[in-house]
Amino acid sequence: MRVIKPENVHCKDFIKLIKRFEQEGIDEGIQFGFNYDDLEKTYYGWIQSQPGLMLEHNGEIIGCIAGIVVPFLANYSTLYCLEHIWYVVPEYRDKGGGIRLLRTFEKVLKEMGVKKLIMAHSLTFKARYFRRLYKRLGYKPLEAQYIKDIL
Repeated sequence: MRVIKPENVHCKDFIKLIKRFEQEGIDEGIQFGFNYDDLEKTYYGWIQSQPGLMLEHNGEIIGCIAGIVVPFLANYSTLYCLEHIWYVVPEYRDKGGGIRLLRTFEKVLKEMGVKKLIMAHSLTFKARYFRRLYKRLGYKPLEAQYIKDIL
């Protein structure tokens, strides 16, 4: 397994990965409602302006991590990264690739001058596992988020 930059990955391979991510969510009762035309636009915009990495094994994209860098609202000189996705396909979990992906992402962000990385996880999908993992990796709880359909 190796960590690579997204500009070395064709968009169709990224979308194939995201379809697996979406299906896993659906299987867990989480409805994302992805629009794949928009996702392609997001992918190319992400390559150009935001940090992200892919995990590759034998020519197949098996994971990714991406976020959006923003200034802290009370101090614009402090950059934060809000993680939007960190995903590794199930058959490659617990093999170290996901941690390598995250640690490499942290290094990339540090080189960009980012001071804080805010990671998230679903409360319905392996929540206990992620709480323990984040704590082990030096992350601290920050807040709980809630979502509601308003349309």
